[in-house]
Amino acid sequence: MGIRLGADHVINVQKENPVEAVKRITGGKGVHYVMECSGAPNALNEAMDMVNRGAVSCLAAFPGEPVPVDLAKLVRNNIYVYGIRGEGRSATHRAAALMTQKRFDAKLMHTHTFRWPRFQRRSGIFERESKTRSRW
Repeated sequence: MGIRLGADHVINVQKENPVEAVKRITGGKGVHYVMECSGAPNALNEAMDMVNRGAVSCLAAFPGEPVPVDLAKLVRNNIYVYGIRGEGRSATHRAAALMTQKRFDAKLMHTHTFRWPRFQRRSGIFERESKTRSRW
């Protein structure tokens, strides 16, 4: 899906170490920007290992429990970390604009369709599935 949405490279973290893969792809330089969407406990630390000095890490998901983070590495390498949420009116308008411009095929990320009267009964599916996937 990543390639179909415009990514230059995709990494299957089930098959290879993501930090090593990024270093291999970038010739050891690292990347300027990481978008972390898994909420895995060690994801921020791994992101810090795959970026170059002065890079940006955006966290779109978070672990369910507090996790240790190497703050000294953030400071020493001037890494910026932003927490982002994709909700609210402005995010909805941006998403609609991207779909209108056909900048990506939203059908790739569409997983469920419900009739409005049934939505309330079905909304529990979001809670169940969001615990196992980083997107819905």
